[in-house]
Amino acid sequence: MEDVRHVLFPTDFSDFSYQALSHLADLLHGDMELHIVNGARRGKADESNPKFQAGIADVVHRLRELGGADGPQLKRIHARQIGGIAPALVAVEYAKTHHIDLIVLATHGSRGLKRFFLGGVAREIHELASCHVLSVRGEKTAPYSRLLVPVDFSRQSQASLKVAANIAKHNNAALHILHVIEDQISSTLVVTGRKALLDVIPDLEKRTTNRLTKMVRATGCPHAFIHVRTGKVVREVQQTVKRHGIDLIIMAGDRETDHVLGSTTQMILHYIDTTVLVLRRL
Repeated sequence: MEDVRHVLFPTDFSDFSYQALSHLADLLHGDMELHIVNGARRGKADESNPKFQAGIADVVHRLRELGGADGPQLKRIHARQIGGIAPALVAVEYAKTHHIDLIVLATHGSRGLKRFFLGGVAREIHELASCHVLSVRGEKTAPYSRLLVPVDFSRQSQASLKVAANIAKHNNAALHILHVIEDQISSTLVVTGRKALLDVIPDLEKRTTNRLTKMVRATGCPHAFIHVRTGKVVREVQQTVKRHGIDLIIMAGDRETDHVLGSTTQMILHYIDTTVLVLRRL
């Protein structure tokens, strides 16, 4: 991710939040600045508190053990404790003020969030953030090996394909590209006796596959697999994740123009037990 320079890691110094560190360490390089932000209890920040200082030292130590913050791996580390009654707003406001490019956080998906992320904070961060957000499901024990990028041919999704291809090439990973032909059509077509879009355009699947093939070739990704399915997007994403053992989903998201983020992406974040990277400002 060439556009990422400032990375935010919000944490309550719990083992749960530390699940994101293995993912974070793999993303960091020498040109990046890491921002470690802790939400103060009861809204009162005190960066001189020994517990806060010990927590920051612990995060840095763990990253160094993972190889992410050792020597030249990071340009600079910023450590802050911020008071506020709404953790999501605190994190998002900090991200805006400090020009954060990527937020990395741990989440429990449909089981809810723990400690620092109580009350659906991760969901709120996804809804409010204007930068990329990586929602982590569990610790990362090996490089990403099977990536999935849903594509709907919008400008944002085509840009997300390029990002996914670069990540795949960096990790020597397989890249799965999924396009879902929705199985719902307008009422106008229903009255004509057509029950599916394929009834209107019989060769749509072939044309879609050909278009995706050209897009994938342009990325230069050597290990790419194209999937064209008919049905509901979330269901097809879920089945593709299970069928191919996907360990990272990469999706485009634009709060103002992409209706998918308002529904499909939130459902994927909620129901699918896989790490998800939502890309903004594409």
